[in-house]
Amino acid sequence: MGGHLGATRVRWGIIAIVSFHWPAWAAKERGYFAAEGLEVEIPVFDVTRTAVQALSAGGIEFCNPTPEFSIFAIQRGGPLRIVGGAIDKAMYDLIAGPRYRSLRDLKGTTIGVSNLQGGSTFLMQKMLARAGLKYPGDYDMIEVGGTPKRFAAVQSGGVSATVVTEPTSFRALDEGLLILDRATNHWPVYQFLVLTLNTNWARQQRQAAVGMLKGTILATQWLYDERNRDEALKILMKYVKVEPKYGPRTYDSMFKVLKAIPLLAEVNEQAMAPVLEIMLERKQVERKPALGEYADDSYRQEALAQLRREGKLR
Repeated sequence: MGGHLGATRVRWGIIAIVSFHWPAWAAKERGYFAAEGLEVEIPVFDVTRTAVQALSAGGIEFCNPTPEFSIFAIQRGGPLRIVGGAIDKAMYDLIAGPRYRSLRDLKGTTIGVSNLQGGSTFLMQKMLARAGLKYPGDYDMIEVGGTPKRFAAVQSGGVSATVVTEPTSFRALDEGLLILDRATNHWPVYQFLVLTLNTNWARQQRQAAVGMLKGTILATQWLYDERNRDEALKILMKYVKVEPKYGPRTYDSMFKVLKAIPLLAEVNEQAMAPVLEIMLERKQVERKPALGEYADDSYRQEALAQLRREGKLR
């Protein structure tokens, strides 16, 4: 196994190397996972669909995907449950090449997406619809891959536009691309990412599952404390390898302006509402499922109770 003798090995799959995974990296670097007897590996997937497939098949134990892919898998009988919230703000910026000055200018062009059925694609389509552009008809979409690949496609002119996340959107502006719209302009709260686990594994390793949530909550508390900002930025740079100038802007946006990561890893029902509305509208669900049909908060509640007993919750 390697690592700590007797540690429980857990694979937390992340989608693309972007700043949303800061708590996972911080929990690993700060030793919060190790303190729970966990040896956590953080494999990277290019798109959400493959990460959730790996989670369903037991190739990984833990993941922070967009909620709709977790719900799709659960509806098909996959051994998954959403056990927490990872990001409850819609973090996507719609960037375009310099010749496109408004959303209307994207009419007749091809837009890059990570997945034709993904949450980011739906949000982008709704932003475009509010500007009067309908799909199909007014523009085409092509699957390009994760944020770095989509950004490169806009840079090269291979696609007219795409949605990206910070710090890529900061870089886009610096390189002469334009931000035509932001999802946060339309959805003040939106359950953008969730924490999902494989229930077959969690039944056998309940304390490990609880420990994952404890480590995540401790790391999130630590990240929000501005006294830790410099060390937090070092952790981000180690994993994301962005230019140093983008680190502070990303930290301030995530932890001071948007407060995008829920402090206690809670799923926000108000933020789930627009996700479910879009799924219903796209006929991906026949009705809005109740929270209990796809989520299990008992692991998080257990994590909070243990952290309180240990005097570690602020």
